[in-house]
Amino acid sequence: MVQPVYQTTGTFNNLTFSNRQLVERAYGVCGINRELIAGEMAGTALSLLGLVLKEIVGNSGPLWTLNKVLVPLVQGQTAYSLGPSTNDVKSAFYRQMNNVTQNGVVTSSGASYLFNFTATNATEVDTVLIPWGTGLVGGAAIASTALIAGGAGYVPGTYSNVPLTGGSGSGATATIVVGASTAVTVTGIQLGGSGYKVGDLLSASNASLGGTGTGLSLQVATLGASGSFVIQTSPDGTNWTTVYTPTVFDSIVGNQYYDMNNTAPQSYLRILPTGAGVTLPTSASFVPQLYNTGNDILMYRMNPDDYFNLTNKQFGGRPLQWWMDRQIAPVMDLWPTPNALAAQNVMVVWRYRYLMDAGTLQQTSELPPRWYFAIMYALAQAIAMTEPTVDPRRIPLIQAEAAQKLKAAWGEERDKSPIKFQPQIGNYTR
Repeated sequence: MVQPVYQTTGTFNNLTFSNRQLVERAYGVCGINRELIAGEMAGTALSLLGLVLKEIVGNSGPLWTLNKVLVPLVQGQTAYSLGPSTNDVKSAFYRQMNNVTQNGVVTSSGASYLFNFTATNATEVDTVLIPWGTGLVGGAAIASTALIAGGAGYVPGTYSNVPLTGGSGSGATATIVVGASTAVTVTGIQLGGSGYKVGDLLSASNASLGGTGTGLSLQVATLGASGSFVIQTSPDGTNWTTVYTPTVFDSIVGNQYYDMNNTAPQSYLRILPTGAGVTLPTSASFVPQLYNTGNDILMYRMNPDDYFNLTNKQFGGRPLQWWMDRQIAPVMDLWPTPNALAAQNVMVVWRYRYLMDAGTLQQTSELPPRWYFAIMYALAQAIAMTEPTVDPRRIPLIQAEAAQKLKAAWGEERDKSPIKFQPQIGNYTR
């Protein structure tokens, strides 16, 4: 039997939807053609998309929002903030580590921080502590701007990661708020870019601000460091392999731990800055520490009543339990409070984080393909309830379809691991 020949693409998972496509298709579900979507309607839909993305994390913990963070423990400190990007904590561990920094001979400069283990033995390094202080040095990134003119005619709304245009550098983005008067306020720099100069005049395309408006003018007020870093290992000092590259969730300020997930023993390890004009700190306090063979010991979650009823919340020792105080910026309260020995180790936290902000129409929301339909219909439902031009007879149909799509998406949001039930019936069989 001759097998049929299929004219397939040969590619997988190349389907991505920009926010503009999500908004247009959601309005299409509501019976509104893309040609009728005015700038203010697009801005409203972006705001609603942001709320939908926050809501799905608030309802439960989507698998792709689970990520690991390493939290330095401080002697005598009970409360540890996980930042506003954290929704909840799945589990936490106390990690005991062996410090192997002394095994290496250090050669350091602003261009590299090198550990040479050849005088002893090749050494496995699983975790690196880097005391950044105020961070990397140089690179001419934008730290702050001054508003020269707010312009007019922009679509009201909050826009994240708006690319800034003009000036002598590139790569900077900002959070921009357009008020009811259609004028602009810049509330914060998100990416500082590189190559800028104090006094550079900047603006932003109105395509990133709802599609209309003109006249925005900013001036670079102060500069900071840009760029990033990598951690590399080598068996011979010549051939290098990158074992850690920071993500958007990593900080490069203060004391930070970076987990490299059990690398093989190597003779050399180095920390390199990346980015034009960027160097490592060269102060006497910049002394990275290396650790291996971490043992993760489970810490148990407490309910608030048990935590409130503790008679001595400042009792020191190795942290065994934690209570999650779910404020806007959630806080983990540990018990016992870390003592001097515990402060030499680290807490490993698996947290459910919020999805990244919706941003602009040109950007893409942080979604796996299995969720595209569900989010599109959830957004359509939100639009249908707020947009007066939607035919009311469509709303029940949209609501029913949105509920079905969300149920199907949540039904597949599982890791498919086996479930083990172990009844505790010993008291009944003695």
